[in-house]
Amino acid sequence: MYKIHQQKKARVDIKKIWLYSYENFGVIQADKDFDELDSGMDTCEITR
Repeated sequence: MYKIHQQKKARVDIKKIWLYSYENFGVIQADKDFDELDSGMDTCEITR
């Protein structure tokens, strides 16, 4: 199984995505977006 290693820049980008979602759509949507990104990265680890 492959392991995804998040680089510092990727973590910063994910935080920016969360902040954008929070500012434009609220905390519930921001958390949902983050969870979907996290789930997608987990899926990539499993299927590669």
